[in-house]
Amino acid sequence: MAKPPDQSWRDFVMNSTGLQPGPTIETAAPTPIGAAVHTAPAFDVIARLPEERRDLLRKLRQHADDRRAVVPEFETIREASMRKITAEQRLTQLQAHPQDHGFGLPDDNGSVIEVRRAVAAATADFERLQELQRDRTAAWEQASRAKTACEDFLRYGVPGTTLEAVEVEPPKLLKGESQMDGISRLQRRGRELRADLARVEAAAYPATEARAVAMTQIAALVQRGALDTSGCVEHLGPIQFPTKLVEALVHNSNSPGAVVYVEVIDAEAVIAHLLRPQLVAAVEASIAADADEPNAVGKADREKRAAVISQDLLFCERELGSLTWSAMEQSLPVEFGNINPLAILQVRLVTTPRADALPETSPGLSWPWRR
Repeated sequence: MAKPPDQSWRDFVMNSTGLQPGPTIETAAPTPIGAAVHTAPAFDVIARLPEERRDLLRKLRQHADDRRAVVPEFETIREASMRKITAEQRLTQLQAHPQDHGFGLPDDNGSVIEVRRAVAAATADFERLQELQRDRTAAWEQASRAKTACEDFLRYGVPGTTLEAVEVEPPKLLKGESQMDGISRLQRRGRELRADLARVEAAAYPATEARAVAMTQIAALVQRGALDTSGCVEHLGPIQFPTKLVEALVHNSNSPGAVVYVEVIDAEAVIAHLLRPQLVAAVEASIAADADEPNAVGKADREKRAAVISQDLLFCERELGSLTWSAMEQSLPVEFGNINPLAILQVRLVTTPRADALPETSPGLSWPWRR
């Protein structure tokens, strides 16, 4: 039976099949979830600085942003490059032979001379922008290094400590010395102090201290290398040699490069136990041959020298930082370079006790107990 054109499909189905429509139930529309997703605000490391020193980090950030803002954009250089290429292609077309779809114009033709001038101008403009981009990018990267060093120090270098502001007196310039000359002098002094610190850290230890460490190691090997014959005496069992676990790699088709641990005889310990006099003599001879007694620095003296040099270096860099801030305020071409963030931000580290620390067992003579 065909559906009448003036009847809906719903009515046609009910009339032709005798089905009755089900009850209509009205339901309320679902209420959308109105709770906003909780997102914690990003932590800014500037909050770790004393209030009176936060403006220094803001100035560092602004200085880096200003250096970045004057770097020519990629699109500007691309457009200059396209102008140069277009002018060169036009010159090639003017001078190319007609069989190469050119006009075959001579060098003294007016159009050729004009286009050649356009090529020279476009090339000079493109090279100028490239050089400007290199120089200003280098200046931006140098300014960013100081900012990044300070932010990384505040983010990772101050656990369990607080920062306090340090008042740095403006360094006195030498007679006839300009501000830029003073900065150069302090930079040279900083390099000299770093070289002194490197020499102290690279110096050999005295032979006596090296021998003490070697003898301690040999004594441990001798003790570890003792043979166990108790099983042989009591049960006629085998002698027990000292063993140790050795890490090894197993390569096969199923598990290439798998790590296994193998128990093997501790050969060096057995040798030290059986041949201690010979081993001691050989080690002492080797230490004597490698020693550099005239230039050796002992552990205690090394720590003392390093502490004194590090203190002098920090003082020098504080003066350098103060002078650099003054020069930057005068718009002089200067950057902080590789100096301590404490000197740039004019702060110092102060160790703070833990909140859960218990009183000392002996006030002034022991560390506080930790919960």
